[in-house]
Amino acid sequence: MSQLNTIVVDCGSFITKAGFSEDEQPTLLTPSATFKDETQAIDIGKSMIDESCPPKYFVDQNDGHMKDFDSLNIFYEKLFYNKLHIEPNEHAVLLSEAPFIPKSQRERILQIMNFKFIFNGLSVSCGHSRTYSAPVYEGHALPHAIKYLNIAGHDMTEYLIALISKRSNGGTIQQPQQQPNEWLSSNLVARDVIQKMKEQECYMLSTPNQYERALKGNSIDVNSVSENSTTNETLYELPDGHVFSLTREERFQIPEILYQPQLVNLVMNSSVLEGSSSSGRSCSINTLEEMVIQSTRACGFVDQYFAFQVFNDIVVEGGCTRMKGFALRLRASIVEALLPLDRFVTIHHGNSTQCNVWQGGLILGSLSIFTSIA
Repeated sequence: MSQLNTIVVDCGSFITKAGFSEDEQPTLLTPSATFKDETQAIDIGKSMIDESCPPKYFVDQNDGHMKDFDSLNIFYEKLFYNKLHIEPNEHAVLLSEAPFIPKSQRERILQIMNFKFIFNGLSVSCGHSRTYSAPVYEGHALPHAIKYLNIAGHDMTEYLIALISKRSNGGTIQQPQQQPNEWLSSNLVARDVIQKMKEQECYMLSTPNQYERALKGNSIDVNSVSENSTTNETLYELPDGHVFSLTREERFQIPEILYQPQLVNLVMNSSVLEGSSSSGRSCSINTLEEMVIQSTRACGFVDQYFAFQVFNDIVVEGGCTRMKGFALRLRASIVEALLPLDRFVTIHHGNSTQCNVWQGGLILGSLSIFTSIA
């Protein structure tokens, strides 16, 4: 194998990040899906809001596992040759994978492709489908201690849609043939706008007490929240003229379901509390801090100092962790549960948490040892 740059591919349940190990950012961010264009030819990279060519996701939106290997095969071919313009056989290729991925799926991926950093800490990932916590000991994840929460970005989007629909009640959303919730759920353009609203406008208050105070209309610490967060209501207009709004309360209510999942049941029918899992693993964890605490306690036997190392190096990644206040709230919740060990809790939160997995692969792929074993 020639010594060319390693290709790093992180197939998320919603977005795939791909690029070269010499770069600091992915070359390509594209939906984890294929689509048929106007000529019925299969391609990748199509805009998700084009209703004439709906995407076909090859990753299960519930658990992040691969569900359509034929589409994945096509996706890799288009990715390497049409988008990255490389010959994959001339490069080392590093792929990420979701926690709990079945061995059979890993083998299928390796068949399609034909194909250690020493770190002690905890990785907390909150992306589109699920939220995970994975303790890492001397560069190796500890499978028995990996925990997950059945709440993530997709649930936040659905919750926001439900809140807007309930509040609108046919008012600001004018669609005669459908109820607001049906129209918002089925309209791809509206869903895309609402998702961007969530990503750009929503924020997490730093403590549970601050959340309760904000609900009562009291002032909040503007230094810990998003810009314009004190605005009572912001209007959004779709290209077809439909208008809906985002209220001050909805901005911080949406991510709060990571800590108070029962809020979802107040406005919509949801299975996030049922603990079901298509992977066959039961989920009895209800909140983000509960997931982290259980995950760290499960690995306490490694050595007596490992738990302190875990809390001192908590790395957050995934698109939802980009919400302002995410790291502050997570630390506050852990500290409240661990007093008087609060001085050991350190959370690392970079500027590009959505691409952390890809960047980790970038570093690993840059090592000469990886090229020799790939």
